[in-house]
Amino acid sequence: MERANKIWLWRLSVAAVMMLGASTAWAQSSSTDPPASSDDPEQDEASKQTLKLPPKAPPGKGPKPLVWAGSTIFLDQSVSTETVGVGSDYQSRNPSVQTWTSFRPRINLYGAGGIWGTDDPKNKVNINFRIDATKEFANDDSTAQYRQTMLGDLWFNAVYSRALVRKNGWMTMFLGGPRVLFPTSPASRANGNYAAVGGGGGLMQMIPLNRGGDWFSSARIFGSMYYTHAFARHTTPTLDDAIAGNYPRTNAANPTLSTVDNQLSGRMLVNHQLLSVVDTGLQVTPNLGFTFDTIFIQRWTYLPTTLKGEGMQIMNGRVTEQDLQRASNDPQNYGLFIFLFTSIDYQLTEELNLSFNYYNFGNTIGPSGRRQSMFYAPESARFSLTATVGIDALYRRFLGSDSDGGPGASGSTRVAKAQPILLGF
Repeated sequence: MERANKIWLWRLSVAAVMMLGASTAWAQSSSTDPPASSDDPEQDEASKQTLKLPPKAPPGKGPKPLVWAGSTIFLDQSVSTETVGVGSDYQSRNPSVQTWTSFRPRINLYGAGGIWGTDDPKNKVNINFRIDATKEFANDDSTAQYRQTMLGDLWFNAVYSRALVRKNGWMTMFLGGPRVLFPTSPASRANGNYAAVGGGGGLMQMIPLNRGGDWFSSARIFGSMYYTHAFARHTTPTLDDAIAGNYPRTNAANPTLSTVDNQLSGRMLVNHQLLSVVDTGLQVTPNLGFTFDTIFIQRWTYLPTTLKGEGMQIMNGRVTEQDLQRASNDPQNYGLFIFLFTSIDYQLTEELNLSFNYYNFGNTIGPSGRRQSMFYAPESARFSLTATVGIDALYRRFLGSDSDGGPGASGSTRVAKAQPILLGF
């Protein structure tokens, strides 16, 4: 169970990285709008060249963006470093080969192409969803069954973005909004979660480097923080109340007797979680980009309930109120996980982006009880190859007409990979 929950948290972090790409394609698409006009025509032209913008169509002319522009599908194939002979084994050989599919539909509400269409170049609002499926092909211990397919949690996001500054290729943007995660993953169901609710925001800065050139044209820096609180049946993992009483236990007060209850584990569930993201990127050529991201996940678990009176009998003694008071001050109810992600991506077509990734996710304290490197841990380091498909761009190419899609829609995959961390918080 502990290993399964760690794998779930690892997938949540990978999702945070990938999802920001899909979610922020919409928000970043505001950068494809021509910058505000200045009094200097040469400055305006230079800004357009820096951003590689198409000429602006007259009002009412040109293709109309789709309401669902920016919807994407991620297809990811990953292997642990141990599987391909890089680094050391995790205690004993434990190969892992996984396929991860993520469907990210989006509905644009406000802004160009939104349900409430507007020519507002600064403000945009959308809602987006996400559902994942992961299949393990090797005999990794993260699944209960051989080659088991596992669903992830269902994500719902509402996103507001505003371009604060846009001038001469520089752009400062705020992005943020609420998020709700519904417990469709095995780990969340096993924890007895009802939902995880939170919100967050961040600032993104685009930096022009080689204005008008194809090589090293721009860089980005993005930082964000995102808080969530999980609502669950109890403060420890439990079976559903409808089937409570089916889990046998030893009676600590009288070992000759047995008892039953619905508790699955003695560990405390997470009460508060804070994700902090630092994202950096470099556009090497118009089609080639490099990303380096770090996500810090801080988790505070529930504290044990304070016992009154004589306390509670256990196998080797009695737990008193004073014992639990000391446990309440124990820093082990706080955990820090660090997720390192680096990627080289190439825009193969307007509909398809390919990226080769290396990432490592783990607790700052390893299985041996010692501090471990954020760059590599044998139980969590992986290589992966990801294909990002722009559904709206695919539709526009094969089924749409000239009135569908538009530059912002057809380039959604390119934009998504150019800004892979903006909403992953």
